[in-house]
Amino acid sequence: MKTKQFKLALSMLFLLSLSVSLYSQSDFQFKIPSYEPESVIDKITADVKSDLSIIDLDEFEVANIDDIVPEPQDAVQTILFIRSMMALGAGIGFGENEFLWCLHAAYYMRLMAFSRSALYASLGVAYNGGDLDTYKTSLVDMQLKILMFTAISKMMEIRLLYGPMFAYGFGHQKYDYSGGSNKDKLTQFTVALIVGFQLMLASSWSLALQTNLFAYQSQTWKPEGGGSEIKNDTTFGLINKNNIFALSLYFHLGGR
Repeated sequence: MKTKQFKLALSMLFLLSLSVSLYSQSDFQFKIPSYEPESVIDKITADVKSDLSIIDLDEFEVANIDDIVPEPQDAVQTILFIRSMMALGAGIGFGENEFLWCLHAAYYMRLMAFSRSALYASLGVAYNGGDLDTYKTSLVDMQLKILMFTAISKMMEIRLLYGPMFAYGFGHQKYDYSGGSNKDKLTQFTVALIVGFQLMLASSWSLALQTNLFAYQSQTWKPEGGGSEIKNDTTFGLINKNNIFALSLYFHLGGR
């Protein structure tokens, strides 16, 4: 009898232990769920691959740097062949025992532009003077020039200028003598072929030296007290009498 009761108690104790074990196992799994660990680097790599898969690399274009940055040639063109310029300067020359000088100013407007040259029209005024012992001449000259500016250096900072000039001047010539003085009205018409060089010193200004390669000049004197007119036609050029070498400072006013 005691043996049966002992066996029954062992059986009940076994069943109770099994139930507690199963319950504890189930409760542990509920509170701490299992998962598969994933590193941060793996997650970033996966996100990048996902973003790249959206972009069509065949249609992805990078801007051409040539379309953004202007070519150096264009920048030089802007400096060299600016649309408008103002020139101020002075010149000297020598005639037959006569010292010649002038002060001049001109406005330049670009007419046409090419790859390494540009055509300009210039409207200017010059005040010319001459001293020869007892003779003194003063003349206001209205000038029209059509000049071609052509770059002759690799960096385009030096250019040759050439073209025709037409001028009409008016003034007087004064003659002093022992008994007094006499003044004649003077008019002058000039047609000349100009040649010179220009040097770029900065983006906003430059320096030029020019003279007459060849010139035809017609002068008319009319005595102040009356009398017949006197005319004189002359030709000159380069290093010759009556030819003035003029130095000009160009101010670049702007425009492309």
